[in-house]
Amino acid sequence: LQGQVLDLQWQHADTYLGVVLAAPGYPDKPTTGISVPTVKGADYASVNGTTEQLLGNGGRLMMVTDHAPSLAEAQRRVYARLAKLDLGDLIYRTDIGDKGLDDSSV
Repeated sequence: LQGQVLDLQWQHADTYLGVVLAAPGYPDKPTTGISVPTVKGADYASVNGTTEQLLGNGGRLMMVTDHAPSLAEAQRRVYARLAKLDLGDLIYRTDIGDKGLDDSSV
């Protein structure tokens, strides 16, 4: 893409919500070498290995994202995806998106 002008279009139909998964001990002393699952559509950072066996090499290791017409539904979907995964010792917050919800959207 170097030297090319990108034609970006902002979408307004859905809300996207991503939850970052981190190594145990994050942020002070993250455990390295921890197994990280391969998840379709996830974004990875600080990992090495192969797609069959990813290993953590830092603190924040991956982000799982989902989308829906509302924030409440996007939040429900991403946490439902996480609940189905074998995450081992990976840690993540369970309140992502809460501040954007009001009583009428839950």
